[in-house]
Amino acid sequence: MRYIANTGADRRAMLAAIGLSSLEELFDDIPQEVKDRFRPLELTARSEMEVARILKELATLNSYQQSSISFLGGGVYDHYIPSVV
Repeated sequence: MRYIANTGADRRAMLAAIGLSSLEELFDDIPQEVKDRFRPLELTARSEMEVARILKELATLNSYQQSSISFLGGGVYDHYIPSVV
């Protein structure tokens, strides 16, 4: 199933179903001092190729059996499928 963002009406309906009126109300039980330790992520825009390169570098930190023949995965191999331009 593809990702489809929830509309404002969807979010209001979900909150109403659990008896809340706002998203902030959902997090009221978390102490403010805990909330203050986390700030929103400020991410810079990156191209798809740059993100793929960064993730590939991170993946090299994983340990796996690369030197032996393995039939696990049933044909699941690395594939690069670029986004539609």
